[in-house]
Amino acid sequence: MSGGRANGWAKRIARPLGALAVFVALSVLMTYPLVLDPGGSVLGPPQDNYYYLSWFAWFRHTLVDLRAPSTFNPGVFYPFGHDFSTSETTWANLALGLPALLIWGEVAAFNLSLFLSFVLSGLGMYVLISSLTGSWWAGLVGGAIYAFSPYRLAHVAGGQLPLLGTQWLPLCLWSLERVLRDRRWAWGLGVGFFFALTALSSWYYAFMAGLLLPIYALVRARPWREHLRQRHVWAALGAAVLVAALCIGPAIWPTLELSGQETMSYSLQWVDRWSASVADYLLPNVMQPLWGGATTGFYQGQRYFYERVLYLGYVPLLLAGYALWRARRKGAALAGTWPRVVTALLWMGGLAFILSLGTTLHWRDVAPVHIPVPAGLDQLFDRFMFNWVTRFSLNASEYHWGYQQPGHIVLPLPAMLLYLYLPFSNAMRVWSRFGLLVSLCLAVLAGGGVALLRAELKRWGGAATAAGLALLALVLFEYAAIPFPYGVSQVEAQPATTWLSEQEGDFAVMELPLSRALNGPPLYAGLLHGKPLAYGYGTFFPDAWVARWDTLQSFPSDASLEVLAEWDVRYVLVAARNYGDDWSRVTQEIAAQEGLQAVGVFPERELYRGDRWFTATRGTDLPFVADEIHVFELRVP
Repeated sequence: MSGGRANGWAKRIARPLGALAVFVALSVLMTYPLVLDPGGSVLGPPQDNYYYLSWFAWFRHTLVDLRAPSTFNPGVFYPFGHDFSTSETTWANLALGLPALLIWGEVAAFNLSLFLSFVLSGLGMYVLISSLTGSWWAGLVGGAIYAFSPYRLAHVAGGQLPLLGTQWLPLCLWSLERVLRDRRWAWGLGVGFFFALTALSSWYYAFMAGLLLPIYALVRARPWREHLRQRHVWAALGAAVLVAALCIGPAIWPTLELSGQETMSYSLQWVDRWSASVADYLLPNVMQPLWGGATTGFYQGQRYFYERVLYLGYVPLLLAGYALWRARRKGAALAGTWPRVVTALLWMGGLAFILSLGTTLHWRDVAPVHIPVPAGLDQLFDRFMFNWVTRFSLNASEYHWGYQQPGHIVLPLPAMLLYLYLPFSNAMRVWSRFGLLVSLCLAVLAGGGVALLRAELKRWGGAATAAGLALLALVLFEYAAIPFPYGVSQVEAQPATTWLSEQEGDFAVMELPLSRALNGPPLYAGLLHGKPLAYGYGTFFPDAWVARWDTLQSFPSDASLEVLAEWDVRYVLVAARNYGDDWSRVTQEIAAQEGLQAVGVFPERELYRGDRWFTATRGTDLPFVADEIHVFELRVP
């Protein structure tokens, strides 16, 4: 190898390695204090993060102890069992954390997967942007915009590991660009592989990318006559579909089988509640240390506010706007295919924005916007909507009562068409998650803005490197959430869990009220004490268990105790604080029940600490607040 070739090869390797080092360092900073205790705690309050701890622990148990990997846990929702396939199994994230899972356990595996999602999301976007612009700094700034976006950091607060698996989407677009630019079908293998990894991170992202990536490809491939006559395009398409099907098929097949057995869908009313509002994209970063405390009031009382944190950032918007402005000036745009890429990004990002707004228009609240209309028109509209939604749709649903307001109508959006007519779309609860693709498109456009700005500075003899560094610093400052404002949860057994682990015999455990039991921490407790749970957690519950919902809610009625006895429950854990004002009534009814005998009271330790704004936003009625657990033994003949 000649010296020139060796130097060129070294330079090509040094640039992405340098970017990787930067994103590792930035991920340590932006996820602080994750690095302080990666094997003993998780970021955010104990919520869905504990669900994925449970899934990781169960998979390790079936892999190492049973030597028969399985997604089905018979000890959850006992006696019916729970298949993790009905929720996000997030196989790609599990694979990232597998080495840590086998060596150190589920907490280290969860944290490693979470941390790598930041590093790889930044690096994946760097690869895409630097290949489009030829600029290292553009890739670095765009990668930071994507990796550390408020959307991603907010889902850390919710413990939603699948939704952090965003790193494969930029590489999917990069592979698609290589198909079109290099005219080689083999890059289609990359399209299919990275799409498959996206799907195996989150079924939501599979749905979203499956809808909008074809739009990007169609717009990007214009004029179509130039590409559709090329053999390599069709060969690449075939390769992408084949690879994606082979990778996704084994994982999604159990889910499709279960979909016929369970009601795996959501009502239109429930879906509309999880729509984004226009203001969600504009509200300043709710996690920023300087002004985040002032903006939390916008989400006051919203139980899952992190689903609506979609702030794009004013610095990224200005950079993207600069890129679009320069693209309209003759001779000022980036060379090559950049103008076509911009058009395709605008189409994909625009449609993603519209779909994220959900089934009806929302401005700043979970309630839809009600538009005043002349008398009589509201009744005509309601009749039309009622018939359309309940009678003339593929995915029929009850007509949402919240749409009806005298003298007003709501504005249906395209997502309603998809919900009513596209198969499986009524299983998509949170349409605001389309905001990820808005963030992706913004990051690429902003990266183009960085490249153009630095080129202009070089032309006038300015400090282009200093400009790149300053822009990166501004983005990080605007997106900062340091230290993580929603606290840290120590992962360890509570006193009642430790006590249960010491009890001998085969029996099941029930925890009440259900508002507390149906959460991640009580599910994870079952893995720690080793007893079957007559409750569980996940996206969808077994139909046979749901059929007893009202009876369980009536605890300690005779009917509820009969159901618990039928399910082999010996001990019932009752959380006093979660009953609130009803606790005095419940204690009186328990005392009157001969079938329940008090065993003991186990005050819980406070394992959640360092919270600045989560409790202030959501309120104190939290299922994971340290409670006082009263344990009763069930003695029903």
